[in-house]
Amino acid sequence: MTSCLAVSTAACTLFEPLGGLTRETSSKEHAEGGSEAGPSSDAGSDASTADVTNPMDAHGESSASDAPAVDMGGASDTSALGFCQSGTHFFCADFDEGNVDAGWSVVTPGNAGDLALDTQTYTSAPASAQLGGDQNASAALTKYLSPTVPAHVHVELDVIGCAVPSAGVVSLVNVGQDLPGNTSENVLRVQSDGSTVFIADQYPGDGGEAYNRYILPSGLSTTSWTHVVLDVLLSETNGSVTVTFGGTQVLSVTGIPTSSANVTDTFVAIEARTFQVTAAETASFDSVTVDLQ
Repeated sequence: MTSCLAVSTAACTLFEPLGGLTRETSSKEHAEGGSEAGPSSDAGSDASTADVTNPMDAHGESSASDAPAVDMGGASDTSALGFCQSGTHFFCADFDEGNVDAGWSVVTPGNAGDLALDTQTYTSAPASAQLGGDQNASAALTKYLSPTVPAHVHVELDVIGCAVPSAGVVSLVNVGQDLPGNTSENVLRVQSDGSTVFIADQYPGDGGEAYNRYILPSGLSTTSWTHVVLDVLLSETNGSVTVTFGGTQVLSVTGIPTSSANVTDTFVAIEARTFQVTAAETASFDSVTVDLQ
């Protein structure tokens, strides 16, 4: 099984071209529904070349490979204490406690088997997290950053991506914010195989979000681990976003709105959140850290 995502959006920004980086913009479309129940944050979307109306739920709520284990460029377990025990972070998840959802604020299990430990492939022994989804439901793990109200969110993690599906889209990593009225907005979302990301860089009040979609010069491997770094400076007027894959910066956008005055909480999610796909998709995650300033 594989996993993926892509989105279209609009607003004015300043950005640095990075060796083939291109930007596409279009008007945001609002839609209801989605593969998971929960606060929604909608955006028009596309997968490869086809546009898809996307009910982009930021997160849902819930109660609670045969390849050898190798380090393919991700953060490795170099301490007898284990990955998370060997460092200090606001939040760390290495999936090595025997419980895939340990420490996460909200667990969205998806279908049976969509949220599981993988003890065959990982960057921090003895396990990673495998998340999946299909046209009916999808899995996500969400960490809320309250009571801290961060100005800067720094996320690092190891990811095995996927090929773009023949239909629909899949979200892999999301930095977002909750707003009053049970709504959420996506500040930065990494999609599909990583060949595209989108950011919310315009907050027109009650009109909802507007997005920019960026096609990156390189994507995430679908067969080995890629170390992903996301830096988000949250500001109503002068925010910024930087994305790095495997030590190479693939996106840098500055001078944009990345927050609003009414934010009630900020969150980071890993997910295989599916939208209008026709087949089951999966993604793998390990060595997740979140640091705040």
